[in-house]
Amino acid sequence: NRHQEAIRLFDRIALEHPDRLPEFKAQLESERVYLKLDTARKLVEGQDYDSAVTLYEQIGDWLLQQPDPGLRIEWARAYTYANRHQEAIRLFEEIARVAPDRAKEFQVELANQRLYLGLQRARNLVEQERYNEAIKVYGGLDAVLKQDPGLLVEKARVYSYADRHAEAAQLFEQIRRDHPDYEPVIMRELGDVYAWQEDLKKAEATYRESVKTNPNDIKARLGL
Repeated sequence: NRHQEAIRLFDRIALEHPDRLPEFKAQLESERVYLKLDTARKLVEGQDYDSAVTLYEQIGDWLLQQPDPGLRIEWARAYTYANRHQEAIRLFEEIARVAPDRAKEFQVELANQRLYLGLQRARNLVEQERYNEAIKVYGGLDAVLKQDPGLLVEKARVYSYADRHAEAAQLFEQIRRDHPDYEPVIMRELGDVYAWQEDLKKAEATYRESVKTNPNDIKARLGL
C-alpha cells in the first residue's frame, strides 16, 4: 500500500523503457486511484471535507464500478460531512437501488440528509421572505420537528413573520406545554404574537412572565 513510491518507480520505468509501459499501465493507473482514495480518507480524518469530496469525485467512475458498495457509502458520507446534502441523498439512493441489502447501514444518515436538505430549503425561503412557502416545507418535516423543540420554535417564528399569528401562538403554546424548559426562550415572542392579535390581556400576562424569567430582556419590558 505504498502507492506514492510505486507510482514514482513505475513512472521512472516508463520514462526509461517506454516500450514496457503496456506491461504495467493498468497497475499504474490503479495505484494512482488508490493514492487518491487514501488521501481522501486522510482529508476526512483531518476534517477537510471539501478537499476530500473533490478527490472522491475525481475517482468517482472507478468507485461506481466497484462490486463492493462500501466505497460508495464512504463517498456519500464524505458528502454528508461537507453538508452537500443533495449529492449525499442522490448517492445513497443509488446505492440503495443497486445494493438494497446494504441500505440499513445508512438509512438513518439518508433520513438526516433529507431533513437537513428540507431545513436548508425552508431557511433559504425565509431569507427570501417567502414565508408561506417556507411553512409548507416545514410542514413536510413535521414528524421530525415534533422531536426537536428548537425546530418547532423556528417554525413558530416563521408563522409570526408571515402574519399568521394565531398559528404562531398555538405552536408557541404547544412548545410551552410540552417543553417547559423552553419557556425562557419563547415567552417574549409569544407576548409579541398576542399583542399583534390585539389580545392585550394575554400579551400583558405573557410579557410579565417573560420579565420574571428574564429580568434583563429589554424588549419584553418595552412590550409590557
